[in-house]
Amino acid sequence: MDDYIAPPTHKDATTTTTTNPPPKDGYDAPNRNCSNCHGCTGCVNCSNCTDCHASTNLSNCTDCHESRNLSNCDGCYNSKNCSNSHGLVDCEDCSNCRNLRGRKGASNETG
Repeated sequence: MDDYIAPPTHKDATTTTTTNPPPKDGYDAPNRNCSNCHGCTGCVNCSNCTDCHASTNLSNCTDCHESRNLSNCDGCYNSKNCSNSHGLVDCEDCSNCRNLRGRKGASNETG
């Protein structure tokens, strides 16, 4: 029996499954359902985030930069097609935005 080499056993799936690491204080991490994200590159379907940059498909975000498909955003930059906005460029399908800068051809700006 000393010469017997047992075949490798399959590890439990819960120990081998690769998961995304937890947010690094919300900085530079492609997280889902994160809050207080900054520089969240490639952050998709993220809800309840604030201070997000370079993200897509976010809801309830504030201070978003270079983002698309946002709703209820405050302080968006480089966006377009937003309502209640000020200074939006390239923000697509954004609603209820305000306090925005850099918009081309903006109308009804409130400062």
